[in-house]
Amino acid sequence: MRILLIVFMLLVLGACGAAGTEDAPGEVLPLGDWQLTSGDVEGTPIPIVGDHRITLSFTESEFGGTAACNGYGGTYGASDGDLQLGAIAATEMACVPPVMESEASYLAALQRVTGYSAGEETLLLTGDAITLEFARLEQIPTAALVDTVWELDTLVEGDVATSARGEPATLELRGDGTLAGGTGCRTLEGNWIESGDTIQFVDFAADGDCPADLQDQDAHIVTVLGDGFTVEIEGSRLTVSAPGRIGLSYQAR
Repeated sequence: MRILLIVFMLLVLGACGAAGTEDAPGEVLPLGDWQLTSGDVEGTPIPIVGDHRITLSFTESEFGGTAACNGYGGTYGASDGDLQLGAIAATEMACVPPVMESEASYLAALQRVTGYSAGEETLLLTGDAITLEFARLEQIPTAALVDTVWELDTLVEGDVATSARGEPATLELRGDGTLAGGTGCRTLEGNWIESGDTIQFVDFAADGDCPADLQDQDAHIVTVLGDGFTVEIEGSRLTVSAPGRIGLSYQAR
């Protein structure tokens, strides 16, 4: 399951961070989260496939994000417009060929980055015959999201919306980093983190059994939540969306 691979990647990055980039400059890039808007490798555009976004975030010593399909990350150093990226670790989910081609092209370009320029809303990475242009991502509305019990009423797949069935399917992200909820037939528990403008679940588990008529709903919910999702809150309604045009719509209790 993808979430286990994300946990593995976080452990790898923790080890990388401990080792550090001893010879790398110490400048910190503008903190924040970015989404690739265009890229070019030796005159060939990097394909961006539908809602399979490519994102990039920087902390004081590490970078990471989602590369169309998989999570990735490593350590970096920066100074006076120069940028040194360390070895890139990534998860190993398989997606459809166009998405994997987008990911491979982006990661190959990222490994050739040697410089950057940043503004309030844009970030440009450059290197040997490559350019990567990013726009700043909106922040997660964490204050409105956490410590509220959300009750599912609608499942979304593409342009099709269906009503939730079974026992009330809920979701609660707590301020202490734990989560609880259900799918209408199984209970959910684990921990959550913010990653760029997405929520990622770690140590995510579903317990119980589902009757045949709720198995599709259960699988849909676990896929949306388990693969990482973006958040939109309007009044008392929460909408979460995952790659592949699938999502869930909740109402605050």
